[in-house]
Amino acid sequence: MSLTKPLVQSKQKNQVYYYNSPKHPRLLYCESYFEMQMVRALDFNPNVKRFVTQPFTIAISKTWRYTPDAIVQYKDKTPTTVFEFKPLVKLRTNIAGSGKLKGKLALYKERITMKKGFAFAVLSEDAYSPIEFKNHDFLYPSFKNTLEYVESWYQLNRPDNFIRTFGDINARFESLLDRTLVKSCIAYGLAKIDLKKLITCKTPIVWRRQ
Repeated sequence: MSLTKPLVQSKQKNQVYYYNSPKHPRLLYCESYFEMQMVRALDFNPNVKRFVTQPFTIAISKTWRYTPDAIVQYKDKTPTTVFEFKPLVKLRTNIAGSGKLKGKLALYKERITMKKGFAFAVLSEDAYSPIEFKNHDFLYPSFKNTLEYVESWYQLNRPDNFIRTFGDINARFESLLDRTLVKSCIAYGLAKIDLKKLITCKTPIVWRRQ
């Protein structure tokens, strides 16, 4: 069984985070816990095919360089999008005040679209509820098992025949590994739950039969 590396927080003063995503083969670089939360949300977006953080640096002027926070490729026809992650409080404060941030974001969008041909968007925490972030935190450790291992375990055990709610997981499996692997099935999309509602023992699990 191949395991991914867990999230590691560096000891640097600026609190850099290195994040392991099942949608990218290398550790990803995040400049804050807020950025790490946004990246984790991308992992749980079923329409996101792959993404990378700090993808490139683009010249805005002779002395001004800009590095976006992430670039995302989708499974459907949504265009590849470059993201700037910004806390809502910063957006509201700056735009309501001097407006400098609003001007910068508009300039970033213009340059990204013109020079790279990608869509550009700003992502803040208001795109998700606090419950969704809590559920992401709960399920993220389940990504420690690789997709190949999870699919093999699923085919061998067929939990879709008897697991209907989160409460069934502990009732039907004694092994901690097996319990974790059911959650891994959910994290990887083999089963679906409503992440907008807090996960409890009564949370229904809908399996996507293969």
